[in-house]
Amino acid sequence: MQKNINLRGHEVFTFQWSKRGEALVILHGGLSHSEKVKKYLLPAVKRDFKVFAY
Repeated sequence: MQKNINLRGHEVFTFQWSKRGEALVILHGGLSHSEKVKKYLLPAVKRDFKVFAY
């Protein structure tokens, strides 16, 4: 699921994958973006965690 949230007056684009398991919040670095999470990290963790990326 993709959506924008308002965080103290700033629009932040978010992703949520999977709806089971404990929450795992992933914050990317300054020059990166959440597409890198989707491509490289998500396959390793989405089976066991409810993943949120910002």
